Amino acid sequence: MGEQRAVDAAEPGFADKFRTPDSPSQTALLTAGDSVVLELAKPGVPAKFIAYELPADFVQVLQDDIAAIRAADSEMESDDQEGVASTAAVGRLIKSGMAEVAQLDAIMNNKYARNPEKLRAWESASHIERAPKREKKPAGGTTPPAPPK
Repeated sequence: MGEQRAVDAAEPGFADKFRTPDSPSQTALLTAGDSVVLELAKPGVPAKFIAYELPADFVQVLQDDIAAIRAADSEMESDDQEGVASTAAVGRLIKSGMAEVAQLDAIMNNKYARNPEKLRAWESASHIERAPKREKKPAGGTTPPAPPK
């Protein structure tokens, strides 16, 4: 917005009210946007910008853009929370599935105790791959010293 510098030539200090924030973070930009909107709400201020060919509705467009950014940010936070909830649901579903497999395992072992081929087929089908478990290392990453003799 070079308009504020042009107005600043006639009204020193005017451009200081419309400074770009030092930080490019979304929070800093939204705070600066809110500050600009508050300044533009003062009588006569929008007219100074309109005199430099900004559209008459530029304040409303700015407010709409800020609101859209906030809505998108809120939606992203909601999506993140849904992702966390989905991750928790996966854990519960796995636990439930494991319980069902345990029940079916008991049934299949009873039903096919005398039919080793079908029992092997069930054991193969119900086998669950697990990640290898690593040995836990002592704290500090070193082996504890041997006790004195």
